[in-house]
Amino acid sequence: MSGKRIKFRIMVPNGWSDFINTVQIAVEGLKEVGINAAVSTPDFGIMVEKMKDARFDAAFTNYFAGPNPYRYYFTAFHSSQMDKDRFAAHHYVDLDLDLDKLIDSFTQTADKIEQLAIMHDIQARIVANQTTIPTMSTNYNYQYNTERYTGWFNQKNPLASPVVWPDTPERLLHVLSLKPVQ
Repeated sequence: MSGKRIKFRIMVPNGWSDFINTVQIAVEGLKEVGINAAVSTPDFGIMVEKMKDARFDAAFTNYFAGPNPYRYYFTAFHSSQMDKDRFAAHHYVDLDLDLDKLIDSFTQTADKIEQLAIMHDIQARIVANQTTIPTMSTNYNYQYNTERYTGWFNQKNPLASPVVWPDTPERLLHVLSLKPVQ
């Protein structure tokens, strides 16, 4: 080690107040231990381009989640996702086709013990090549009214995640399950 002080900027999308506040708290803690960190809040489009071009020190962003880590690993690390959006675009300069094979293998088995072993292998490969730190759980909540329709996805009817994001194909299943109140 050279003894030089560490200095870096943590990007977080402008306007994402909960994320900005989280990063500000982290920066305060880093400064307390002698790390010179700062918050950077570029507009979302600028942040995406910086991430795609690997022109950043650190970023605080979100990833897709699901009932297991597959969706996170696929959207964040699979080479098929690179250059599509901010998620996998920035992780590897060189493609890691062995990581792709591991991620793909998860969906090729229904054996939970085998899936767990695959997830451990994926995690070990990612940790060996970069740092990613999950810090917050994704909040999946929504509101609905049973006055006119039944069939809403909820704890008693857990067919899929009821989020309304455009890239969530389960939304169609949700709409198709709704029936008028008789």
